[in-house]
Amino acid sequence: MTLHDLGNLGEFIGAIAVVISLVYLAAQIRQNTRALHGSSYAQSAEQLWLVNLAIARDGDLARIWAENIAGKPLALEDAVRLEAALDCAFFGLENLFRQYERGLLDPDTWENVVRNAPRLAPTTLDRWRAREGPLAKRLLAHLESRNLV
Repeated sequence: MTLHDLGNLGEFIGAIAVVISLVYLAAQIRQNTRALHGSSYAQSAEQLWLVNLAIARDGDLARIWAENIAGKPLALEDAVRLEAALDCAFFGLENLFRQYERGLLDPDTWENVVRNAPRLAPTTLDRWRAREGPLAKRLLAHLESRNLV
């Protein structure tokens, strides 16, 4: 075997090693993507769960939420508590929408989120429409285009 033959053999073995490395890298990327989607799903479930849990655990907040849905005027302290709870819900939905826009939240999960989010009173929607920022505006436009709000 000549030095030229050994060089050719080395190039061949190197090419095979590169192909094996690329296959391994592709498998790792797929596994990482699945893990990222799983994490995004867990986060979306937790965000919705926390808002619902707060309402379920706190009788006053549940009453305030129900009165708001019924369109009853709220005392100042109740309005402040509702505003804080709504900010949490809005921020959570906006965060999930950003993940959905970037492809980090799969369409089935996003569909679950928007169809099972807590129902909002018309006055709450007015508050949401008044929120600043392009993300809030894009999310509302998305929900309105699908007749979800």
